[in-house]
This record gives sequence, C-alpha cells and structure tokens, in this order.
Amino acid sequence: RNILVVPAGRTRLLLVKSGGVVAFALACATTVVGVGIVTGLILFPGGDVVLLSGTTVSFGEALYRAALFTGYIAAMLATVGAIGLFFSTLTEVPMGAMAATATLTVIAQIVDTIPQVQVIHEYLYTHWWLAVGDLMRDPMAFDDVSTGLLTQAVYLAVFGTLAWARFTTKDVTS
Repeated sequence: RNILVVPAGRTRLLLVKSGGVVAFALACATTVVGVGIVTGLILFPGGDVVLLSGTTVSFGEALYRAALFTGYIAAMLATVGAIGLFFSTLTEVPMGAMAATATLTVIAQIVDTIPQVQVIHEYLYTHWWLAVGDLMRDPMAFDDVSTGLLTQAVYLAVFGTLAWARFTTKDVTS
C-alpha cells in the first residue's frame, strides 16, 4: 500500500515486479545448474558427458545443453511467478498470494495425472515441465519443448494482463 502513494505509475511498478520475478527465476535456475556442474566436476573427472539417450557428447556440447536447460526451467519458473504476481494483486496478505500460487500449482500437477481429464492435460502449465529432458537426448527433440514454451508464453500473457488489469484499477484502502 505504501508504495502506491509514491509517484510511480502502477504499470511501471508491475513491470518492475515482473522483471524481478524473471530475474529471480533465471538466477534460481542458473544457480542450481551451476552448482550441479561444479559438483559434478569435483566428484567426477571432466570430459565427455553421457546423455539420457546413452549418446556421448563433448563437454562444450553438454554446457550448451545445460544453458538451454537453464533457460527452459527459468521460463517455467517465470510462469509460476506471473501467476503469483496476479494473486498478489487480489490480496494485501503476501502469504495468501504465495499459498494460492503453490496450491494452484499442486492442483495443476494432480489434475495432470488424472487420466479421466486427459483432454485438458496439454493446456496445463505444469504438463510441459518435464519436456526439459528432451534437451538431454540425442538428437534434441524440440517439439514438446517448443509447445511447453508456447504454453508458458500464453500463461504469462494471460496472468500478466489479469494482474495489470486488476492492479491498475485497484483502490487503495489504507
């Protein structure tokens, strides 16, 4: 509430928060992948890397695939962040927005496992999360990865627009 009285536009404020979410998502994914690579190099000798498909690639190729992996995971996290940003415009209680985001994510993953509603699985934002494994196969399969990125882009656009529409019309009550 206090930040809304500062002469910064609400759209600008929402864009800065969104940028922070994306930066945090990228930082988280980069940290996990980076620590994994460093730990692997400490525990095992460097050199060729065996992919999920059993093919061996050079260390440079593995780093390239790890960078793609990091970007994909960051996109998935950014979508969860956009949903959380929308929920944060509906409440003044930060814990409520966090709980709603986590609950929606868990529900989406549970629904994704129910065969009776298989028709909606591919529209769930959590359905394409495991497509990241296709980047670690030889050859790389980009069909599910690109569908996953497109799905995330749609969710980002929808929840970003909803957050903007709610936040720019929200009354400041106190």
